[in-house]
Amino acid sequence: MTYEKERNKIIETCLKLQKAGYFPGTWGNVSIRCGDVIIITPSRICYNIMKPEDLTIIDIDGKITEGIHPPSSEKEVHRQIYQNREDIYAIVHAHTPYAMAASAMEIEAVPCLVEEMSQLLGGSIPVTQVYVPAKEHARLGEAAAAAIGNKNGVLLKNHGPVSCGRDIEEAVLTAEIIEKVCQIYLSVSRPDRFCPIPEPFISSERNRYLYQYGKENT
Repeated sequence: MTYEKERNKIIETCLKLQKAGYFPGTWGNVSIRCGDVIIITPSRICYNIMKPEDLTIIDIDGKITEGIHPPSSEKEVHRQIYQNREDIYAIVHAHTPYAMAASAMEIEAVPCLVEEMSQLLGGSIPVTQVYVPAKEHARLGEAAAAAIGNKNGVLLKNHGPVSCGRDIEEAVLTAEIIEKVCQIYLSVSRPDRFCPIPEPFISSERNRYLYQYGKENT
């Protein structure tokens, strides 16, 4: 069995997110990219009984290279985002209540309202504009990859959030920030009175987080 460290990290992450209420039932999936392959959770296996050998490995074209189970039905969301974004190495797709509620609104994006969004997400959270039935896996992946752009998160229309990161810890943190921000967004009775962070500050905060955060002397 290859990628033992990554497999264990994925299972640890699934259990953490299940306990936090991010993964009800078997809804939700996690992946890590290692070079040209993607290690991803299998379809319809409960997280509390999942073993490292249950995880599936696919190549960047979606072909199974190792594993006895089919990959998550949403593998195309993961695969197509990885194809478009060389800076992403981990993805979490959760089913959290506030983010799912925001995904059902008639909005193009959740605006960039707080500092964490500019730093971790790179700005607003885009929303795919057309609902894609769950069985249309390739189309769902296309919609996610097209909508996410250069951001680290996207809301699938009437479905749920997808969060990304340079590693699995950052992808999980991004999922937490998305849920927090959607809760804030939904708690305001007058969305037209939001004061989004100005675009130049979003760019500078993102750059600081990526290249200076933790390295600054002052």
